[in-house]
Amino acid sequence: MSQEQFKNQHPTDIAETVSLAVLSRTRKLANTVLGYQELLMRYTCAMKEIRTKFEVLNTEYNVRYRRNPIVSINTRLKQTASIVGKLERLGVEFSPEAVEQNLNDVAGVRVICSYLDDVYNIAQALTRQDDVRLLRIKDYIKEPKANGYRSLHLIVSVPVFFAEMPRDVKAEVQIRTVAMDYWAELEHQLRYKQELPDEGEIVRELTDCARKTAEIDAQMLAIRKKIESGTEKPTEDELLIEKLRKIDFSMEYHNHGCYRKMTAVFFQKKHPEVLQLSDARGWGVFLQPLFCRSGRRFWGCFPPKMPQGERKVRKN
Repeated sequence: MSQEQFKNQHPTDIAETVSLAVLSRTRKLANTVLGYQELLMRYTCAMKEIRTKFEVLNTEYNVRYRRNPIVSINTRLKQTASIVGKLERLGVEFSPEAVEQNLNDVAGVRVICSYLDDVYNIAQALTRQDDVRLLRIKDYIKEPKANGYRSLHLIVSVPVFFAEMPRDVKAEVQIRTVAMDYWAELEHQLRYKQELPDEGEIVRELTDCARKTAEIDAQMLAIRKKIESGTEKPTEDELLIEKLRKIDFSMEYHNHGCYRKMTAVFFQKKHPEVLQLSDARGWGVFLQPLFCRSGRRFWGCFPPKMPQGERKVRKN
């Protein structure tokens, strides 16, 4: 409708036209808000999926190799003001579809590792999984930024299974060592939205600090490898026993209204020491062979059945 036609309309028609325009804008705004809220929900669920994957990997390393390569896992959802500002810099109008198509770092997962080789091992373990698609990789460890920043950045896509259908969601994963994270956090605090009196000198000093932290990373990795090479590698049986030490075999179950606590004690026939893995709570025991491995028999030690009329767990 032209401006002249609008002026010639009856006041009642003008009011109706304005009302329809306001209603249309309100509906559009409401749909945008609801769509954006659902989009943030998908990003939040994607962060949970990726975090769980890293937690599983850390648990596996602990059981298999007796150490945890991951120190901490943090997630963050980009703030709306930052999202809008980034879209404006790209010259794109804000909408849920524009956010999903143009931004890769709305969902962020940061993984802090102990050593430099852990960074690459964990990254490979993640991207080898069938449901993880690697979209982009930026290795700022091999090629640091001009200010000295070092980290491994991955843009990945993971499926999130909702009630109706699965959705592929993008997220940015940052993997770095403790030393890299220490430098990055302090550098951000020192420079974020501040007017630096002598920016050139401060940048040079920060870059020098980054170089020193890189040397510390390399040195700590070399020390760990030296210790590992100088330590006698445990035998298969010794590894098995070490894993058994960490297992909690106690469990409770219900039997005719009575709770009994079943405990297990493992020991090796060729060694007199008993590997006490769980408290037998002073009950009498009987021996029962559990399994054999490498020619050595292990035995389990279980409490006998409680009297049928006893209703409570016996106290020490």
